[in-house]
Formats: sequence, structure tokens, C-alpha cells
Amino acid sequence: MRVIPAINATDFETVKKQILQVADFSFWIHLDVVDGKFAPNVLWGKADDIKKIKSLAVNFEAHLMVERPELAIEAWLENGIKRIVIHAEAVNDRLFILNMCQKFNAEAGLAIRPDTQIEKITPFLKDFKFVQILAVNPGFAGQKFDEKVLEKVKFLRTHYKDVIIEVDGGINPETAKLVKKAGADIVVSASYIFSSKDPKKAYEELQKI
Repeated sequence: MRVIPAINATDFETVKKQILQVADFSFWIHLDVVDGKFAPNVLWGKADDIKKIKSLAVNFEAHLMVERPELAIEAWLENGIKRIVIHAEAVNDRLFILNMCQKFNAEAGLAIRPDTQIEKITPFLKDFKFVQILAVNPGFAGQKFDEKVLEKVKFLRTHYKDVIIEVDGGINPETAKLVKKAGADIVVSASYIFSSKDPKKAYEELQKI
């Protein structure tokens, strides 16, 4: 099971600082983008800032917790994002998202909130081969893991074996074990890694699971 550090910050200086903290040991970095409409808070979300750190040998996935992902996606792709994760609850034109990702040679992922039924996305899994299951409500880092989402992971692993499953929110060594047992391929962690005195050690603890 892979581990991806998540950046959950309100300004680019913090974003850049945290990216530099993990860029030496993590090939992927997850960027949380929140517009204050889809979720109650607002996080950094200026795609052009990515140009300032393009020299780093890392891949970025952008988790767009925004009301109109179709309007936001191109700016992120133009700046080199390798994976876009958009929410099933917000997207209106899935074909547009898929075509834009194909144009820029990026992966397209479909996310759902903890309270969204898995049936919301199953009709689209012939096209979206990457699914993110949120184990907390969108927006804020540091929330408690909702164990009910484990049933969604188990369902997907049983019925959609080729889909890559990422779980985001409330990840620590204990919850990561539950997620792995349920069948996830990737966990995303913000607070556990960046609240640690040694982010690399925290990352490695998760990676060993």
C-alpha cells in the first residue's frame, strides 16, 4: 500500500514549505484545494504557483474540492499536475474531465464524501479507474476517521478489482491497517505526517504497514 503526503494549507508559503519537507522521500504529493463553496473552509488554490516548484522530482495530484471542477481543471493540468481528483457530488460533465486529463496525459480520479453512497460512482467506473474514498468531511485536516467507509473500500475491491482505491482523511498507523485490510491501494495523510516532529519517520511508519 502506497502512502502520499497531503498538503492542507491556506497559503503558498506553507504549501511550499511542506512540499520541500517531503519531496526527498515521496514521489507523489497530494494537494488539497478547497473553494469555500463545496466545503466550508478555503485552502490555497492558485495553480500558477506550481511553476515555482516545477524543478522538484515529484508528481502532484490535485484534490479539487470545488463547486465547479470543470472550470478549474485546465489550469492545474497546464501546470503539470499528473492526477486530478474531482468529486462525484460536484461534477456535471465527466466526459469533459476525462478528455481534459487525456489531453494532458494525466490520470482522472473520482472522489466521494463519507456520506455519499458508493452507487453514486459505480456507473462511471468503466471510465474512471482511480477512486478516492474520503473518510472525513471535505476541507479540514485533523478530523477523525469514519470507519463506515471501510465497507465502501471492501465493496470496490470485491466488485471492481482493477480500480485503484485511495483513502483520504484521518490516516494514522491504526486506521491505515484497517484501510489496507479492506483492500485499499493508497492512503493519503496530512496531519499525521506534518504534525510529527519527524515527517519522514511518520511517513515511513505508514509505509511499513
